[in-house]
Amino acid sequence: MKYKPTEAGIFKGSIKLKSESILVKDSIDIHATSVEHSRYIIDDRNNQTTSFDFGTLFVGEENFLKAFVVNNSPKRMSFKSVFRKGCLMSA
Repeated sequence: MKYKPTEAGIFKGSIKLKSESILVKDSIDIHATSVEHSRYIIDDRNNQTTSFDFGTLFVGEENFLKAFVVNNSPKRMSFKSVFRKGCLMSA
């Protein structure tokens, strides 16, 4: 038996059984829930995010932030982190 969903949602159905012998039940109920594949980043408080704020730092100081890549896809995913250096100036 194989089920391959084409869209997210709840599937309910039944399969009719055929047999030459006497069956207790002539069908089997089938239920499945399919979900969209998603990949995203969460912070250490389990909030989904697209950016991080390291706050105000003096030159030479360090600040660490934890982040987790969530992949609910059935396929492996590779990723890399890229840090964009820059300065915000105020006039």
